[in-house]
Amino acid sequence: MSYAKDTKMLKMYTDNRVKCKCGHSHFMPVFLPHKICDWCGERVFRNEKEEFKYKLEHQMRKRR
Repeated sequence: MSYAKDTKMLKMYTDNRVKCKCGHSHFMPVFLPHKICDWCGERVFRNEKEEFKYKLEHQMRKRR
């Protein structure tokens, strides 16, 4: 690989990294809204909007 490809790939990995509440960082692909942390077992969401959508759907299912 060339230097340009290496830096582009490294930037992609650093931009798409999300930290869990336990401190463990995860690479989050664009097509996943959330992931399960390998260390603590909690859900790690891409952003606050995805977390809100998940919690809202979960509450709506509970009410049925």
